[in-house]
Amino acid sequence: DWDVTPAGDDGAMADIDRQVLPLAQRQHSLFTVGQVTAAGATRRMIDYRVQTGAWERRSRVVLALPGAPRSFEQDAMAACLQSEGAVASHRCAAVLHGIPQVGVQLVEVTVPYGGSRNPFAHVHRSVDLISDDITTIGCIPATSLARTTADLFTCLRAGRATWIAEGLLGRGELSLPDLADVYSRFARQGRPATVDVRAFLAELDHEPLPRSELEQRTRELVRKAGLGDPARQVPLSGWVEHPAHVDFAYPSHRVIIEVDSRSWHSRRSEFELDRRRDNAAQIAGWIVLRFTWRQVTRDPDYVVRTLGAAFRRAAA
Repeated sequence: DWDVTPAGDDGAMADIDRQVLPLAQRQHSLFTVGQVTAAGATRRMIDYRVQTGAWERRSRVVLALPGAPRSFEQDAMAACLQSEGAVASHRCAAVLHGIPQVGVQLVEVTVPYGGSRNPFAHVHRSVDLISDDITTIGCIPATSLARTTADLFTCLRAGRATWIAEGLLGRGELSLPDLADVYSRFARQGRPATVDVRAFLAELDHEPLPRSELEQRTRELVRKAGLGDPARQVPLSGWVEHPAHVDFAYPSHRVIIEVDSRSWHSRRSEFELDRRRDNAAQIAGWIVLRFTWRQVTRDPDYVVRTLGAAFRRAAA
């Protein structure tokens, strides 16, 4: 046990402390034995710092500044520092990416195949994780959004994983080519969820109708249902910030119909402008209905029922 600073180490300790502080600040108050050793610390110095309370030992590998508040991000950082090559993945990476629908916040990391156990996390081992699959979120190495999405199919129910993936694609946060690229390396016989990811991508691979044809089908559908002939490409003015047109409108009922050919192929800026226009229309007293190509072509009864309900509300 040390009761004084090891003789002759005062200057070296002060220099190491100066290097450790910014390092720990970047890493959620954490650092490793290897990092301080590289900065010049000896085992004797490390033991002294721990025994005097200047540092805290979280594991044989991970150290911390004293009094640092625990957080999910800190636990994820500790797990990544613990194992060489570890990256936050699966539900852990989803939380770091800001996906709220994953449910339980579980620290999970992926390590190269054969990697060791980790006291901070559930460990997945991979032979196909490449640099393109890795990003950094607040200094925490984590799987990319595309790889994280594919991984979610292995740890969540297929329905929930599909719902999350469709939401990311629909909001423009994830691109279909990026997800397909991950799948091309990710999939192999016997791997959990390979079938689910393939089925999801196969469903999306059925290209929707060209927008012009989709609009024509929508028009024919509402006319055959006895709902009258809607006006097409109606210009909006007065209550929108930017010049805009809507696909269809029934001005007498103040009902607007928009059809989305494939929302995840739209740029995010267009998505944002569409929602601003929808909000302005609602404030101006219009009912705004949006239908997807799948609803128009596969569930026309739903489209007709919804329009009928909108007309009844408008007439009330």
